[in-house]
Amino acid sequence: MLACALILAAACGGGRSVAAHRSPAAPPIASPSPQAPWPAPAAQPNYPPRDLADLSALAAAGEQRQPAFTESQPLDVCAMGWTMIVEPAAVSPRQEAADLMRMAVQKQFLFATCGGNLFGSTNGSYCNCYRGDRGVLYIERGPARAPSPGMMQVVFWVRDGADSPGDWRLVVPAPAPS
Repeated sequence: MLACALILAAACGGGRSVAAHRSPAAPPIASPSPQAPWPAPAAQPNYPPRDLADLSALAAAGEQRQPAFTESQPLDVCAMGWTMIVEPAAVSPRQEAADLMRMAVQKQFLFATCGGNLFGSTNGSYCNCYRGDRGVLYIERGPARAPSPGMMQVVFWVRDGADSPGDWRLVVPAPAPS
């Protein structure tokens, strides 16, 4: 499946796999828990996020952005969503992450079987390709895709194709489908 993701990313003119990302791995979680409910936003959220309540707070801080295009990719056991949103040029990386997280909640990528890939771009023209010049959010969960049973990996890159100090990676219990 990783080879398929790499081929798809190359065919779409950019992108990178989570495996190719060089930032430090998320801290291990001792024992996977069953699927967790989507929590209320953390009262004092951490950034980068550390848990589901922080992700919920990040989504709550997101602005409504216009999707440029969206599609679903059927995989062997589930489907993965792909969406690109139009972001203004002068948005901070934290706001990019919040906007993408909001769209991930709206599109149900956090609750869908395999997750999704969200891209922020200042270019709203339809090109059937995904580039994250204004942030990339990658959500991996579900059968044969999650980091471990019952868990979900969420990765944010400030810019597609370039490591940045603002990049982060988190492994948390996968929220229950809504």
